[in-house]
Formats: sequence, C-alpha cells, structure tokens
Amino acid sequence: MKALESVGSDPSQGKRWSRRIATGAIVAMALMWVALTTAIDTTKSREMEAEFTVGQETVQVVAGQIQELFDLTEDVLRPAVTDLTDPAALLKRLDRLGPLREALSDIFIVTPDGAVSAIDLRNQNNAFKTAAPDLLLSDHNSTSTGTVIERSTQAWASEESVFAMTRRVQFPNGQSGLIGVSLRSEWVGRRFKQFRLGNPGDSSIGSLIHLQEGVILTRVSPDGLITSGHNVSLVPSFLRIRGNLSGRYLGPSSIDGVVRVSAFERVQGWPVSILWARSLHDVLAEWQTFRNILLALGVVVSLILLIGSAQIIRLLSRLQSSERRALAADQAKTEFLSSITHELRTPLTGIRGFAELIERHAKNTPWSEPARRIRRNAERLNALLDSILDLTRLEYEAMPIRYSAEPLAELMTEVFELYDAAAAIKGLSITLDMDDSVPDHLPCDGMRLRQILGNLLANAIKFTARGSVQLRVQLMGPSIQFDVIDSGPGIAE
Repeated sequence: MKALESVGSDPSQGKRWSRRIATGAIVAMALMWVALTTAIDTTKSREMEAEFTVGQETVQVVAGQIQELFDLTEDVLRPAVTDLTDPAALLKRLDRLGPLREALSDIFIVTPDGAVSAIDLRNQNNAFKTAAPDLLLSDHNSTSTGTVIERSTQAWASEESVFAMTRRVQFPNGQSGLIGVSLRSEWVGRRFKQFRLGNPGDSSIGSLIHLQEGVILTRVSPDGLITSGHNVSLVPSFLRIRGNLSGRYLGPSSIDGVVRVSAFERVQGWPVSILWARSLHDVLAEWQTFRNILLALGVVVSLILLIGSAQIIRLLSRLQSSERRALAADQAKTEFLSSITHELRTPLTGIRGFAELIERHAKNTPWSEPARRIRRNAERLNALLDSILDLTRLEYEAMPIRYSAEPLAELMTEVFELYDAAAAIKGLSITLDMDDSVPDHLPCDGMRLRQILGNLLANAIKFTARGSVQLRVQLMGPSIQFDVIDSGPGIAE
C-alpha cells in the first residue's frame, strides 16, 4: 500500500515502478523461452536417440538373419565331386537350409566348357535346365577359392531379381568350374519389412550393400518396392559404412536426396552391410507437433505478459495522474480554508471589539449580559477559525498542541453558557455539576478541550427530545473525568 501511495505522489517513483514491471515481464519471458527451447531441444535429442537405437537394433537383427543364411548356404556350396552331376544330391544338400531354403531362387553349375545348368527351386524341378550362354557369370574372380557374393543380376531359371553366391569347384576330369545359388532380393526385402520398412506412408528404407563392389544388392524403398543394382561406391556415406563395422549417421540419400537418420551393421564374416534409414521428417513428426504446441503456448504466455504488464503500467500511470489531481484538489481546498479563515477574522474582530465596548459602557444595565455573550461567541467563532487553521496545519503534519494552565471553572462556564440558550429553545434542562475536589487549574490545551466538550454537548442537545443534559466534572484518582449525560437515546457501544 505504501508503495502504491508513493507511486501516486512521486512521479519518479512511478517511472521506477513502470521500469521494474517492464523489466520483470522481459525477464519472465526470457526465462520462459529459455525453458521452452531447452525442453524442445531435449525432446528432439531424445527422439533422435530413440530412433537411432531402433535403427541399430533393426540392422543387428537383420544382419544376424543374413549371416545365418550366408553361412548355411556356403556349406551347401561344398558338394562332393560326384554331386556336381546329380541334381537329387544337390537338392538334398539344400535341405540343410530348412526354412531358409525359400530365400533361394535356383542352384546352378557352370561347367569347364562354359555351359550353365540350373535347377528352378521355386517349381521343385529336380532336373537341370540349360541356361543361355550370355548369362555366364563374368565377375567371378578366377583365382578365388572361397565363396563369393556376386552383384545383383537375373536368376538363371527365372526372371526374378537376385544376387548370387558362387564357389569354384573341381570336376571329375580335373577341370574347374563354378557352383552357385541365386538369392532372392524379395526374401531379403521381407526381412526389412518385418520392421515396418516399406510400409505405406513411411519413409524408411532398408538396404543390403556389397562393400567390395559398392553396389546395393537389395533395397526396400518407402513405397515397398524392392530394387537393386544402385552404384554407391562414390557416395560419402558408403565410405563411412565400408570403413566401420557398425555406426549411425544423419545425411541425405544418394538415390532420392531425402535426409534420413541411418544405422548400419556389417554381416560378420561377409563383405556386406545392412543399412536402415528413416526420413528425418517422419522421425521428428511427433516432436514437431510438440514443438508447435510449446511455441504456441510460449507466444500466448508472452502476449499475456506483455498485455498484462502494459495494463499494469497504464493503471499505475492513471493512478499517478489521479493522485496528482487529488493532491492538487486537496491543496486548493487547504488554500481556500486558509484564505477564508483569514478573511473571516476581520469581521469577527470587529464584532468582538464592539461587544467589548458595549459591555464596558453598559455595566449594571440589561445590555451588559447580552454584550458579554456576544463577545464570548465571537471568541468562540475565532477559536473555531483557529481550529480550521489547525486542520490545514494537520494536513501538512504541523498541528501544534499548546499546553497551558487553564482556569477550569471559567473554562467550564464558558462552554456551558455557549449551549444553555440552545437547550432552553428545545425546552431541555441543562446543568453544570463540578466536584469541589477538582483543582482550580488544569494543564491542557484549552481550545481542544472546549472543542471536545462543545461537540459532546451539541450532540446531546441535538438528539435529546425532552428531559435534561448535564455536564459533569469530577476527580477520579490522579485524573479528571468529564461526562456529558443526557436523557436521549445515547450512543450504541
């Protein structure tokens, strides 16, 4: 309350409060926005980290499945020499794959003279089928004695998109040839699809990448399409994948340019890696909604703070203006009272002087008593004017209390005589009862005591319809007690 009063009475204080409110609003908004941006950034980091974790778990599972397929298939590609010309024996070896056999499209043999024979495993055809000469594997390393993964091509016995695993073998005549199987790209794609890749509306992709050739053996695109053969040997992200066993990164795709969150894992023991990637837009879709809500909330709170602080500053300005106007009006009232009081003193001084003159020259005549009463009432009016002046001084905290030894009997008689006429007009009996034990003089401010007793008597006469009014003065221990007693309704306690 004191602060508000000081705002109204001191213009500089009002400006200081306005600056404090504006500064407080700015600081509050700054702290709020720091908290909001921190929450937004933290949530984004958590979303990214969670997606990277999902990606790493995905590629680890798929890499394990592909490794199992490659390891079992490599064992199948180590037949006895007599099995190379026996389709039934070769098919029996394929039973070792169990459920993984569905990943194979065909098994084929390349004889020393370059002829290719293949068995279509989808149709369970137990006979070799001679393949076209132009489908000979040209990329097999002639000096390699282990199992080699060939880049994507077309199946020997069908038109399926496949990639091959081949191995050099010795025929009974001592010459070397090849045995191999075609691995279906569609089967690899299904391994990715079980982890929501390629689902409608999702931007995730999965790829099986040949690290030596720098080509994609199988790729599941966002629309579910399975493709292969993309050359990525010069792509920076491929260099990262080839140089590490596992990892993760954020970057654009070399095929469609979409920025994706990516994770990769190398298939243990084989020159291929599994790549999982999901569009950054999809990863942060929920986060973007959360961010937009927080930003909207921040804007609303900021507007509330700005509007609220502006309204408070405006109210303070109005309060200050109102206070200044009130102070000006009060100052004008005080100046008016001071002026009118001084103006009334002149005629009152004249009335008092003429009354004293009549009283002095009309002793022992009927006019002596009325003249004396006129003089005393003039003195009373003069005392009232002094009270008005004291009121103006009180407003300026300059109200003096003047103590003096007042003749108590005379003071009581003056007060009594001022109101006996008013009591007589209403038909009331008014008496003054002073205890003989009261002292002759009382140290007090005579004018204040007259005012207090006069107000009490005036009220008693005013609110008493019939009966009596008594002014009683008595000694109560070390104190003097003044009582105004009337037969009216009294004052409720």
